Amino acid sequence: IVGEVAEDLFAAGQQVDVIEGATVGQDAYLAGEIITINGTISGTLRAAGSTITLGEHAVIEGDLISYGSKPTLAEGATVLGSQEHRADQKVTRHEGNPLSGWVRATLTTLIVVLLITLLMPKTAQMLLEQVKENRARNVITGAVWLLLVIPVGLILAVTIIGLPIALTLVGVTVVAYILATGLAALFIGQWVYAKLSPEAAKQPLSWIAAVIGAAIYQGIQMFGFPGALAILIIVLFMFGTVIQTIWRSRI
Repeated sequence: IVGEVAEDLFAAGQQVDVIEGATVGQDAYLAGEIITINGTISGTLRAAGSTITLGEHAVIEGDLISYGSKPTLAEGATVLGSQEHRADQKVTRHEGNPLSGWVRATLTTLIVVLLITLLMPKTAQMLLEQVKENRARNVITGAVWLLLVIPVGLILAVTIIGLPIALTLVGVTVVAYILATGLAALFIGQWVYAKLSPEAAKQPLSWIAAVIGAAIYQGIQMFGFPGALAILIIVLFMFGTVIQTIWRSRI
């Protein structure tokens, strides 16, 4: 940077130099790997770089705010305002209230469960009964399907003939997985409700079981990896059952 800049200066590059005799009428915003100041800045200097140097002829009439590496001031360099150095700062995401997040997730799951019980009660009950049989086969079926659907879908998608099959395969997988998550919550709710009340057996698809299941389903996931693993196994039970049922063309 040479000569006079009447207003604010914005400059960025591998190397940014404000040479001796150069003046900036207002603030300067500089970013680069190497930043060297030997001129005069009438306002505040904000500099972000790996190496920031104020030479012996540098004059900063306002504040000096630096980011990244701490600036080096040569003998004779002048900063009339305050100096503030901000080391590398990590941007943190506001996590919010865990309880409110659990409530939102529970409500979402509850909506899915209620839709399943209202739109397809007989099918839902049939699937919940089937999941109790051949549990190992259900889990293996669900796991193998999820592992193979992506590579098989990609192979089919590269051909004109196979593309519709690939899209159908992906669509069936998405629908089956959503259905499996809702059924998993309902399965948990039924089991807990049956333990709490003898009347539960008479109302297998009750809204009480749906609420209990949705709350516990999301609550388990708050326990980190063990909770996520437990939910995954339950969902695989349901997913494998749904896939086998679709395969047999019963729904």
